[in-house]
Amino acid sequence: MLDLRQLKSFVLLAEELHFGRAAHRLAVTQPALSQQVKSLERQLNTKLFERSSRQVSLTPIGERFRADAIALLMAAQTAQLNVQDAKEGIVGSLRLAFVGSGGFGILPDLLRRYHLKFPQVRILYHDNHIHYPFELVEAGLIDVAVVRAPVTHPRLAVETFFREPLCAALPAEHRLASSRNFGLGDLANEPFAFFPRRNAPEFYDRIL
Repeated sequence: MLDLRQLKSFVLLAEELHFGRAAHRLAVTQPALSQQVKSLERQLNTKLFERSSRQVSLTPIGERFRADAIALLMAAQTAQLNVQDAKEGIVGSLRLAFVGSGGFGILPDLLRRYHLKFPQVRILYHDNHIHYPFELVEAGLIDVAVVRAPVTHPRLAVETFFREPLCAALPAEHRLASSRNFGLGDLANEPFAFFPRRNAPEFYDRIL
């Protein structure tokens, strides 16, 4: 029998590919996380991660198991909530995944209006697995994924519902901070703080 704690440890490590960051998200020590993953590998009798002093990566089997592990975690959550729904008279659910920045701006207002119109529908949030939204939609594990464009997928319907401009965020002491008129060329040789490409490859490439 697979342990849900081990599955959660595996999924978060698969997302972060870094024991320190994954342990921080789980609020456990790195040795405890390592033991959870090793125990899962022993139970499955296979190697899920390649580890070295410099990096952590999924093995091909680990990559294949990742989607199943996410599905099992979400199914467990759904089963628990179904019991609660039956007790409270909830008639259905909207399963939603979104990028972290989706929690700001237009999305909270949309969800508030949805709840006012459908008060007996529970809204479930799956923000931890947004790295893999399309396979979750295809598998029927979520209903809607709110992501940043560009999005290309041959089997899913994609609709743009909000647009916002990109902007440069500069330190207060930057030489251009007080300027209202400068172009990208003025930033050509500046260092940038950026998120990892694997988090959102298409969005990352579009910004570059």
